[in-house]
Amino acid sequence: FPFMELGNVYSQLEFGTSNVFTGSGLYGVKWQAPNNALRGLLVSELRCPSNPSDPWQDQLPDPGRAFQEQTFNADYAGVSGAYPDPAGRGSAVCRRNYNGYTCNTGLLVPHETRRMAQATDGTSKSILVAEQSGLVDGRQRASNYFGAWCGGRDDWCGFSANPRPANQIPEDGSCHYHHSGVVTVRFHINTPTATPNSSARPEDNNTIINSSHPGLAMALFADGSVRSLEETIDMDTFRRLSTSNDGQAVAAD
Repeated sequence: FPFMELGNVYSQLEFGTSNVFTGSGLYGVKWQAPNNALRGLLVSELRCPSNPSDPWQDQLPDPGRAFQEQTFNADYAGVSGAYPDPAGRGSAVCRRNYNGYTCNTGLLVPHETRRMAQATDGTSKSILVAEQSGLVDGRQRASNYFGAWCGGRDDWCGFSANPRPANQIPEDGSCHYHHSGVVTVRFHINTPTATPNSSARPEDNNTIINSSHPGLAMALFADGSVRSLEETIDMDTFRRLSTSNDGQAVAAD
């Protein structure tokens, strides 16, 4: 936000144990001060101009749960890694949970901090943010659980004020460890159908990178460049670009 001319909003937010970054209305959760500065905030840079959908539309599939309370949906998600891990590190970096696979090998990772220096594959070979403005099974299924600002949760296996990193949760699918705003890449760009408990709901961890434009999706790399990725990209290459520290070669083109 401070780098997007939204420093005045950022300065109002409280990042402590209240962790209220959404006004869902579900379970009685409403906007709470000071984080209600996000209520009704639409960040145009996080919307694709070609996306015809309503930015305030509840993206959860359950009927009767229209509870967005003016919580904005974003068309771009941070990339937290890729599954399976291109370097073959397995459960050391990726774990399976109720919401799919989650890895902490990218640059925007739930409950952890990454720095530019950790893009050891090179900033031009590390995706930071990727597009999610298209449809899956006829509707939007982007990483917008409770809207863009909800963040990460670890709430079936001991959620606390200090949730665990992705590679510290059980690997048996028992944890409800889900994200809003970030994605672990698992599927091809513009995959048209959803996979249950992986890419079917906005709290799943492997929501599809896609766009409203045919044949491609946009990606922001850590060097600041924005490039279009064709949906025909080799999946191994896509996973390597989504992982900032796998040490695997990627062709210059």
